[in-house]
Amino acid sequence: IFKNVNSSFLLEFNEKRGLVTFFLSCDSGLNFKTFVSGFNILVGKKSYLTELRRIRIGAFSEEDFLVSFHDLIDALWFYGSKKKDYLLRKAVLPLDMLFCKIRKVVVKDSSVNALCYGAKLAIQGILGIEKNIEKGEEILLVTSKGETIALAQSEMNTQTAFTIKTGFFAYIKIVIMPRELYPKQWGLGFLSVKKKNSFINRNFTKFQKNF
Repeated sequence: IFKNVNSSFLLEFNEKRGLVTFFLSCDSGLNFKTFVSGFNILVGKKSYLTELRRIRIGAFSEEDFLVSFHDLIDALWFYGSKKKDYLLRKAVLPLDMLFCKIRKVVVKDSSVNALCYGAKLAIQGILGIEKNIEKGEEILLVTSKGETIALAQSEMNTQTAFTIKTGFFAYIKIVIMPRELYPKQWGLGFLSVKKKNSFINRNFTKFQKNF
């Protein structure tokens, strides 16, 4: 799998020490040892990596969310002794921060538990959709309260979803919310209840098998 290098530029060059400092923006999973080996072939000289500093991962950067281990230990001690969690909330960010740049789809409460079991998201279970969602795009499914349900991949764009009444909008990739936090709602519709009652009362139609 190929990884893209989005941008790179020279920060400092110490000719006396033969030390080069440069900035690199790339896709996740890039092997820097392989990158340096390719750099050796390009310049025709032997070099090796002495230090690697990661200053940003996704939406997180060291300027905004940098916390030392000492701060984390102090926050844990303060929470254990004083039972106050504001320092711990400052040190440990919520999970939703990981998905702040992903477009979201708001789901009805009646559909949440089914999605936690891996069911596809139907058009009937949608409350709201962000604009400009394209087919095949990775989206985030959230509840009406803003709780993260799962990561999904869309099967149609936003314009198509507004024009149809039935069908599946997305399928689940990763479920985040635990099951049974929301009540089970499938099998409670009019046709489902009628079918269950027919089996209980043995009132079968001519198209149903009579056991």
